[in-house]
Amino acid sequence: ESNLKNHFETRLVRYEDIQPGDIFLVSFESISKMFSDSIFRIQFLHPSIVIQEDNEKYVIELMNYGNKKGFHKMELDEWINRQKHNTILLNKMRIESDQFEGKYMSEQQIREEISRRMVSFSQPYSDGSKKIESVGGFDSSWWRYVNPEGGYSGQKIENEVTPCNEFCVYLLIKSGVIFADKSIDHFHSDTFIGMKGFSLKKPFSYDQHYLCDLSYYGLE
Repeated sequence: ESNLKNHFETRLVRYEDIQPGDIFLVSFESISKMFSDSIFRIQFLHPSIVIQEDNEKYVIELMNYGNKKGFHKMELDEWINRQKHNTILLNKMRIESDQFEGKYMSEQQIREEISRRMVSFSQPYSDGSKKIESVGGFDSSWWRYVNPEGGYSGQKIENEVTPCNEFCVYLLIKSGVIFADKSIDHFHSDTFIGMKGFSLKKPFSYDQHYLCDLSYYGLE
């Protein structure tokens, strides 16, 4: 954690600082974290996306918690409470114009539309025959991220196979935030830092990212 704090700015983060389209990255202190640090030089293992529905903020992710496993659309407050003991980086989505896919929209409308699409495309995995009940783990399959090749050829989201980072890529493509221009093997979790590994569509950019100091979160 101290190493990460030397590399990234830290800012106080409150509930109102977090907006739909923002992306969290979490660094865990664990055996898998040691494995990723030493072999892949990956600093963060877990991305998740903020959305808004009915004026409430949620985090969409694939994650195996002790008492909740698989797909989650979790209220932001609960998510923060579960992750606050880890190191969290916040990628801030910026809306750079009032046009999205040829339509004039306010920033709020664009964020609402992105949220609506992400909820819609993640819905099949929340229940029913396609429900994700367990996340693909950090294992030898991660070697494919070392020398990625080729273009995007679609994704099959599968229970116990799909890792969290690839689910986020799926939602970002389906919602119109990023171009599907590279194979999924290009997108390990650290490529989400500042979204440096992605080709972003207009009007989106992620020009700020920083570690979260949650000392005052929820105290307002």
